Amino acid sequence: MPSTGGSPQRRCHRRACWIAVRPDVRLDEVMALVTATGHGALAGGWSDDLRRRTLALVLTALRPATS
Repeated sequence: MPSTGGSPQRRCHRRACWIAVRPDVRLDEVMALVTATGHGALAGGWSDDLRRRTLALVLTALRPATS
């Protein structure tokens, strides 16, 4: 899969991106968090800035520790 630069944990191909997560996190947990965050953003009428910051916090919490 070709790298788009930036973080070695992030790989993009076409329009899909894969971001590495901690080994103790399951796919269904990631999907639940992202879905709930998106639903909350739509239902709550969150601003673009709040959506970006909230998603960044969720993804940062899921990121594996760096050595």
